[in-house]
Amino acid sequence: MESEALPRLRGDLEILSGQPDATLIYDPVQRTLFELHPEDLPLVKLLDGKHSLPEIARGLRRPLAEVQELVDDLSDAFLLEDPEQEEMLRALRRRNREEDRLLAPVLDNGPLPDPSVPPIHVVDDARHTCLRCGACCHYAVPVSPEERTRLEAVDWPAGTVPEESGGLFQLRPGLQWGRLEETIATRSDPTRCVFLDENNLCQVHQRLGETAKPFVCRLFPLAFPVLVPEGILFSLTFECPFIYATYDTGEPFAVRPELLRALAAEMEEIYILPSEIDLSEGKKLAREPFLQWEEQLRGRLVAPATRPEAFLETLAHAWGELDAHEVSPSPTPEAFGHMAQALREAALSEQPLLSETPEGTEGSRQAGIVLEALKERPLRAWEPVPWEDGPEADRFLVRFAHHFLGGKQYLLYRTAWLGLRALAAIVLLSRCDASFLARQAGRERVGVEMLNRAVARWCRLLDLRPIRLAYVRAALQG
Repeated sequence: MESEALPRLRGDLEILSGQPDATLIYDPVQRTLFELHPEDLPLVKLLDGKHSLPEIARGLRRPLAEVQELVDDLSDAFLLEDPEQEEMLRALRRRNREEDRLLAPVLDNGPLPDPSVPPIHVVDDARHTCLRCGACCHYAVPVSPEERTRLEAVDWPAGTVPEESGGLFQLRPGLQWGRLEETIATRSDPTRCVFLDENNLCQVHQRLGETAKPFVCRLFPLAFPVLVPEGILFSLTFECPFIYATYDTGEPFAVRPELLRALAAEMEEIYILPSEIDLSEGKKLAREPFLQWEEQLRGRLVAPATRPEAFLETLAHAWGELDAHEVSPSPTPEAFGHMAQALREAALSEQPLLSETPEGTEGSRQAGIVLEALKERPLRAWEPVPWEDGPEADRFLVRFAHHFLGGKQYLLYRTAWLGLRALAAIVLLSRCDASFLARQAGRERVGVEMLNRAVARWCRLLDLRPIRLAYVRAALQG
């Protein structure tokens, strides 16, 4: 008769310090966290395949039933070595590799050679002034160990630490980014940074100065820069719902080159435009002719808000000039409906993640309403919208497209084709979303502020790993 195997934790797990008096086990395969109570940590250390459960219980003077319960919990979470679970884990590893492959960007990344040398460029000489609305302070912001140490050393006012998190920072599994991240803790629904006070002001900025804020906070509303042949390229991320309000009147980023250079210098790695661009699977184009093509495309964009069919035709025609042997990046209504259904299914399964926006679960619900409507009748996305100012709505979406294209944000997708289809999808989704927002507000006309809110929502959602995966798979299926 075979003897029962002695319990052993899987060798690929990470034991981490969590909040005070807590220890976490991170499973990089399932991308999950398992929390341990302080009294259980000694038990886990003895799960080394050398001790039986009775031996562990006797050595720690703990009831055998308690030891058995913890081991059962760990086994149920697939954290113990078990030949019967190995095939399942292998399948998960294969799935993770496939997901990482689908999400790998066109852009390379590497260290910035010398940030003091390359010229600084900003797409369209963009302007922006912070309105202190606090909308950007509703996301889970990743922090470096140095940033965490600096902020933890401050004696923050009572009540800064939310009860639900138990600390200023929290470890998050790889659901959002595909890797373990430490982020600033947030309050719930809508998600709200613990450092954001009741006046929508950042306590870190007020008490320690702007340079003390985490890097991601200081960068916003700029997207991560890209190293291109001409220098370091910055663009705006339209996840800010008030970009429209200061684009013409705000302070030009171009007058702050040293600030932008300093931000780039802080990055251990920077996105780099490769010498060859992946147009589609198996099809590449040298960088210089690709950049010429992209510049020509940006100059042709017209009327995405008032005449989406003309905007999509421009994308299709430009793509045809590349002879990429791929269907048009402009989706047909049938393909768009299929994509809406895939995004809807992903959204339903990721409600907590989708709620991490300035609008909380209300924003998540709004995304679901839009996707449900487009799944049933995708042609809604092409229907005329009663804009308050059609030319201004067109101007706003063209600006968004310029930053999405010129800032190389679309090359954060696996191929240029996927990035262009994402641009088309965001435009179509945002037109429909803005119409719904106006209707819900009892307004007959759709203002550009509603369009900005919608664009911010869909830019944000397509940045989330589960939603991005659903989009990529749906797009590749047709």
